[in-house]
Amino acid sequence: MSALNIPLWYDFLGRMFRREFDLSNLYVPQKPAYQCRPLINPLGITNNQVFEVCTKRFHGKTWRYINDLGTVHDIVERPDRPYVIWVRDTVEADEEMQGKSAEDIAKEKINTETLFERQLHELKFFDEIAEHLDIKNLTLCAGSRSAGGSVPSCYWFGVEFYVSATYVAGAGPALRARVVVS
Repeated sequence: MSALNIPLWYDFLGRMFRREFDLSNLYVPQKPAYQCRPLINPLGITNNQVFEVCTKRFHGKTWRYINDLGTVHDIVERPDRPYVIWVRDTVEADEEMQGKSAEDIAKEKINTETLFERQLHELKFFDEIAEHLDIKNLTLCAGSRSAGGSVPSCYWFGVEFYVSATYVAGAGPALRARVVVS
């Protein structure tokens, strides 16, 4: 899916979060030329709430490295109103980000998914395709930091959705960020 279909997003958000959202003032950046998908952050949903919806949607098959994902904060700039990000339409995180740590990404000023956006991405992808993201690799959520400075990551491990964390300088072939246009 690469088109921004607002009615489908209203339906998805309503079903997942059991409430209505106002997207009338939605910020939509220009869509990149490559194959990508839109993700809408309607604002008003926390990291913990989206993780709880993942837990329900995946029948309790989730794990997180800390009980309170509310201690995770974003370090990237986003609009202060409901907004869209565009992210490559791939199952695995971006290959060209392989071997880049969150520290490298920050130095290079590369815009990447936050923890919230990656969790929402998992829910939306599963809702549309009934499959999971990152079954071979991990998405480094380099747009976010834990209270202690570590960087969250998300992946599908065996039969569970994992939210884990790594050091800000952590890098490796299976740890990749997802570049976004916001």
